[in-house]
Order: sequence, then C-alpha cells, then structure tokens
Amino acid sequence: FSGNRFTFVCPKTLKPDADVLRDLKQRGADVAFSDSLKNYRTYDVFYANRLQEERFGSRKEFERLRKQFVITKALAKSGKAAILNPLPRIDEIDPAVDDLPQAAYFRQAQNGLYVRMALMDMLLK
Repeated sequence: FSGNRFTFVCPKTLKPDADVLRDLKQRGADVAFSDSLKNYRTYDVFYANRLQEERFGSRKEFERLRKQFVITKALAKSGKAAILNPLPRIDEIDPAVDDLPQAAYFRQAQNGLYVRMALMDMLLK
C-alpha cells in the first residue's frame, strides 16, 4: 500500500479497529479520517457501504447520521471517484447515480462473479 492514502469517511464512533489501521500503516499507507463528505471531489475511489444501525448505541443516533453519508448524483458528478459498493445498497447511494460513468458497483459485482467462478473451477479440478 506504499504511497496510497486511505480516508475513512464515517461517524467518529465507527472508526476502523486499531488493528486494521496499524496494519495499513505498517504496509506504508497514509491513513486519514473524515466525518463528512466535504472532501469527496478529491478522492480517486470511493467505496461506499451502508451505515450499519446495529453498530450504533441508539436508533436515534443512527437516524441522525444516516442521511449525512449518501452519495447523490450531484455529489458524484462533482468528482472523479470511481464508486464501489458491496451491494445490495440500502440508501448509501442514490439510484440516480447508477447511470453515471463513475458508478462501478454493478461492474464490480459482475467481475466478482467471474472471480468466484474461476476460483471454483481451480478448486474443483
């Protein structure tokens, strides 16, 4: 990961585990944090995932934060980032983003299928 920068965009309460951060740093990555999408246009790749209600102390806190981390069409068009997502999406990416060239999550899912097929082929031969 040498020379790469990982910016985790999440509420402060959902920062990655210390072990993950330590591993990234040991591999030469620069690690940063943001609790908003204000720097979105500076990213090359944005891997979006849903805000996970089960990781919050209360539903009230989850509801207060969940709409702050949504990739909208206007936001996606403001930058160059390829947008990835493990699918299925919940509400972290507005469906209006789907037809933009930056939306790479459907290609990501299709390529994942081919990789799994190749792995199964290797394992079964």
